[in-house]
Amino acid sequence: ICIADDDVVDITGQWYMQGSWSKWETLWTFNGDGTFVNDLGSSGTWVLVGSGLRWDYASGTYYIGNVGVDVMSGTQVDGGGTAGAGWSGHRLLDITAPNGGEFFQTGNIATITWTTNITAEFVKIDLYENDVFSRTLFANNVNNYSKNWTIPADLVTSTKYKVRITSTTAEIYDESDSYFTIDGVPATPAIEDETFDDGLAQNWTTVDGNWTLVDSLYQAEWNTTNRTASVYLNTGITGNYMVESRCRKVQGNYYYGIIMNGDHSIIDATDGMWNSMQLLIDVSGGFWIAYMVDGSWNGYYSTSTAINTGLNAWNVLKVIVNNDTNEYHFFANDQYIVTVTDTHYNHGEVGLLDYSTVASETEYDYVKISPVNKSAMDGIKIKRLDKQNPVILGSRK
Repeated sequence: ICIADDDVVDITGQWYMQGSWSKWETLWTFNGDGTFVNDLGSSGTWVLVGSGLRWDYASGTYYIGNVGVDVMSGTQVDGGGTAGAGWSGHRLLDITAPNGGEFFQTGNIATITWTTNITAEFVKIDLYENDVFSRTLFANNVNNYSKNWTIPADLVTSTKYKVRITSTTAEIYDESDSYFTIDGVPATPAIEDETFDDGLAQNWTTVDGNWTLVDSLYQAEWNTTNRTASVYLNTGITGNYMVESRCRKVQGNYYYGIIMNGDHSIIDATDGMWNSMQLLIDVSGGFWIAYMVDGSWNGYYSTSTAINTGLNAWNVLKVIVNNDTNEYHFFANDQYIVTVTDTHYNHGEVGLLDYSTVASETEYDYVKISPVNKSAMDGIKIKRLDKQNPVILGSRK
């Protein structure tokens, strides 16, 4: 053991320790009275002279090594005095928020918090997307356990963000335990980015009703037989995605909106709706997030002041579809409304829908569909912006 002549290093507090044998990892607390305990329930005594450390178990096994500013390392010695494998440790640095499951929108203020006993005066805070470095948020932030971050407008929508905090004086860092979600700009390349400005809807196929293009607007007129006008995108979608459309009802009653995870080949003969999940709104500010399964239609209905009311009122509807967690996150006019959980479908077609019991017309200004992750299409469970529980609908057949 190396014994230094300078003052004793203060190691009291928590340290993250790991051994090269058996790949053990555990959290240790060195107490000021010369005892230690770890989160596995083991305990013993320790002594430190200068930077030289020895800690002993009651079994006779002990560990020797040297302590730096925020790190330590050394060798295990068994009861017979035979040196074994190495071990290392560092002071505690633990991110407490965002630590997985949070949901943010660009412009929100996210509070990054952490606990630590590292001696560094400053830390670096970085953002990772899908485990790939995205950007440095704060290069030299005071190590004061909390920092407010205004989420910038140029971040892409992804369910796989993490924050990493790193000491500026030692190779010590921690990152969010699980992913959190940011609702930002669509990832590129988009699956579909249709503005109808060229007078064409070449990627869309009519199922019911009369669909025409007039002045760069995709117009739907209802089918008098089954009350529905609908179209679908020719490409089926798997994975997680975002769909957004600006639309309005010009004439008629009841609903208009977006179809997700659909199958247009299975159509209800009465209403003309096909197997799918649906986000539908009405002219009074109400909305449905519903499912149609072999002619059976059910879902969650509520109202929101975020929805513009009346005929000819434009609304921008958006849904983030997380098919891994069966969650549908609904936004109206850039305001988060609700999350609904339903397990009937986890892939399929995206479509547009107008439903009415009287002569009806709905117009769509654009449709955008894109993956929600920049680097991958797989996602994770996310919490609601206001921490409410998701509305649970049905289960997959």
